[in-house]
Amino acid sequence: MTKYENVYSDFEVTKTSFKPKGATAFIENNCVGSLEIQETVRNITKKCRGVVVKNRTKHGGTIEGTLKLHMKWGLYKTLFGLNSDGLKEGINSLNRDKSVHPEFTMVNEVRDEDGTVKFLAFPCCVASEGAKKSIENGATEVVEVEMKFSASVDEIGNTMYEAIVQEVTDETVKSKWMTEFSTDLVKVAA
Repeated sequence: MTKYENVYSDFEVTKTSFKPKGATAFIENNCVGSLEIQETVRNITKKCRGVVVKNRTKHGGTIEGTLKLHMKWGLYKTLFGLNSDGLKEGINSLNRDKSVHPEFTMVNEVRDEDGTVKFLAFPCCVASEGAKKSIENGATEVVEVEMKFSASVDEIGNTMYEAIVQEVTDETVKSKWMTEFSTDLVKVAA
């Protein structure tokens, strides 16, 4: 295996795809402005006679993120739970009882400033807030939609997967990450 020994710094998101729960295929949506993620942690302390003698920090089980992008209309309607029940064709609404943000998988291709490719995957995400949009008359730049999301653990306890592509030896993983990602794709066969 080729070990990547250089410093790697995330620089740009070049590809992003989403697969809403129940969908049969990933939906590519590559017009991403930024991706920001923050891991939650659990701080565990051990005290002896009232004095902390040991600290451990462990993964908290979730990742909170913000994605800014220009989103395809169908994907937007799905991820933010727009509803058209009982409405004329082409009309969508946000309904307090019927608009539910579905779980989805999000995969990304990221590059550093030298073009080194890294894959990222969040297998169990949900939009954790409503879409944040801004409309400004006379603006010279079209503003991106902001989507806050939470990623939780998958069936084997992982919240996020990442891989420097040149370290991945399985060609199937490389070819299917962006279009067919699943936990089974990345775990060792039993």
